[in-house]
Amino acid sequence: MNGSIQIPSSNQKRSRPAVSHELVREAILATAAVQVLAVFNSVGRPIFGRLADVSSPKRALLVMYAALLGAMVLLSASTSWIPLYAGIALTGMVFGGFLAVMPALATLFFGTKHLGTNYGVLFTGYGVGAIVALFASGWIRDSFGNYGPAFYIGMMLSVVGLVLSLQVRPPRPSVVRMEPERAITHA
Repeated sequence: MNGSIQIPSSNQKRSRPAVSHELVREAILATAAVQVLAVFNSVGRPIFGRLADVSSPKRALLVMYAALLGAMVLLSASTSWIPLYAGIALTGMVFGGFLAVMPALATLFFGTKHLGTNYGVLFTGYGVGAIVALFASGWIRDSFGNYGPAFYIGMMLSVVGLVLSLQVRPPRPSVVRMEPERAITHA
């Protein structure tokens, strides 16, 4: 059969690659982990947005970085699916919270005149950080054989975020200077 295509007849058995039940189970649990992240990302937005409205964006940032630190501890120490899902849920809530708190923070610092541009710059930094983290965590997994060091780096960055959040203060309002011809005089 030189160069011809063989089509199996209906009475010939087709071989299927063997897929272990463990591989299927892990694929289902990984899919569920992505779903947990997405759901809690949506849940974190109103929770942290409300916290920023009721207390302040600074307090919301402090709570978010503390929760993220806890999530990184859970993720680094998890040996079963339950703490892993808890860490993923907390991470999702915080990531969603950033989307709610950053516009309030941008407004507090820069006002509303150029809010779209200012928030766009903040959000671009958020996106660049996500891309860098994606490649860095892959490199860490390849280099160390697991993601543990990535979670330790996440813990350190969460502490840095906490410290920086303690330093967040809106700029002092500048004194509005009026030119003499525009000054209102009372006679």
